[in-house]
Amino acid sequence: MKNITNLFTSLVLKDETFTRKLPKKIKFPSNLFVKVSEKRFTDEHLETHQLLTVFEAHPIRYDSTFRSVKYGGSTLMDMKAARDIVDGIGINSKHHGDQNVRVKSNPKTEQIKTRIENDGVALSERPIAIRIKKLPSGETVMEMIDGRTRLDILWKLGFMNVVVDLYKCSDSDAVRLGRLLNNEALPFGEGSAEDTEKALNRLIEYSKSGKDGLNIPCGWENVVTEAQKQKAREVIKAEAVLLSNNSLKPQDLDRVITNVAEKQTGSKMCVRFPGGKQVEQFMNETLGIKSNSDIEYKCVMGGKLSSLIYGEIVTWEPKYPKQTLRVILYVGSPDPTNLEESWTKGTFGAKKLYDEFVEKVSKNMYNGASCDMSNRSVHGAIPQIDSLISKHPLKQLVIF
Repeated sequence: MKNITNLFTSLVLKDETFTRKLPKKIKFPSNLFVKVSEKRFTDEHLETHQLLTVFEAHPIRYDSTFRSVKYGGSTLMDMKAARDIVDGIGINSKHHGDQNVRVKSNPKTEQIKTRIENDGVALSERPIAIRIKKLPSGETVMEMIDGRTRLDILWKLGFMNVVVDLYKCSDSDAVRLGRLLNNEALPFGEGSAEDTEKALNRLIEYSKSGKDGLNIPCGWENVVTEAQKQKAREVIKAEAVLLSNNSLKPQDLDRVITNVAEKQTGSKMCVRFPGGKQVEQFMNETLGIKSNSDIEYKCVMGGKLSSLIYGEIVTWEPKYPKQTLRVILYVGSPDPTNLEESWTKGTFGAKKLYDEFVEKVSKNMYNGASCDMSNRSVHGAIPQIDSLISKHPLKQLVIF
């Protein structure tokens, strides 16, 4: 392994500019796919791959905005050397599914394998990305940035070598580049919100250990005030948007920011009910409130239109004689960069808009007469924000 490492070091690190070089003469193979039966990539295949590489079409890979990332060209790597990289050198775990920027193995593995078995490996595809890293001791090692799933498939199919892209970059930029490359060729390789969360935690751990990672002015160990928590959430959000290439759904982005902020600061910031999940359980177990023959409690997300809340109330049918309805508002995922305002708007603000809507219904449809709402009401809200516990304790229902 050391001899192989030295070989790649001499090929890659001797050129301080680390510039890409294209072959002067190209010989095309009979087709642009390497069939499984061939078991090996040839120099001719590599030359064809290089010819088909349009750098401008892949700016994330070949023109990275991360200052430490330098692309050093593509080459052929012996499969044993590539497998040694996967099996534990540097940042990678010996467990094949535990990747630096993935929580689980690629969910599209079987689809990728079937495509390769049927069509072969397309020489126009972006290759596996390998990082050349020089340690403080002077030793040079190689680390996987992207392509572990394909490498594993090719190894199991009996390939003797593989085409790789070579890079030099910092630890933190290796995480960033790897996370973005996971999403480069959708749907194959698509990463999840959990993958972005893992990458964020990795970057913050680098910062805590004194490396270049994801920093905040006060340091992650010193987040105490609400202003500091707010700044932490803003920094996490900006990095999460970058790492996901702005592809996360709003509720997923909120969840990632909240989870990372709470883990890295050791401070509970809010209670979340994404998509309404576990809200009834919170009502029952934390607030100690359950429906009975006298009162039915109905949890409604405050972001709904006032007309929809009104509709749910007026169409309610009591299950027991003299039973009343109490609607409880909540916010599914409070905005992690504006927790207090987003929760207040989704609860007290939603209640105010609802009251105004009921007044308009009374005026426009009943000539100003009051609607009979004696046995049903928007009663209160679920407390969710830690910074508001002096006003709204998290274990006590907020009553309007």
